[in-house]
Amino acid sequence: MLARVKTLLGITDTNQDALLKEIITIISARVNMIISEEILPDELEYVVVEASVNRFNRLRSEGTTSHSVEGESWTWADDDLATYKDDLQAWIDAQESKKKGRVRFI
Repeated sequence: MLARVKTLLGITDTNQDALLKEIITIISARVNMIISEEILPDELEYVVVEASVNRFNRLRSEGTTSHSVEGESWTWADDDLATYKDDLQAWIDAQESKKKGRVRFI
């Protein structure tokens, strides 16, 4: 995932690898908590990659919701995963529907 995040950010050196790995770890943990899984499913890796890029771009702007300078304006979401809530819920629903209808013989 680190390579994908670095590609999207246009980072070619290793100077920020530790920071990026920490961001990826935190975002992964949040996704895992939301979907109640210990290991991130491959299908949701894109969520971590995109949310990590967004989080990196907000560094040093924590607590700021918008910024405007000379006609240029930036606005940030309060929650890095807000954009992906529907995707995460769809994954959860798909997992629950897979569990329905199973019969186990002991």
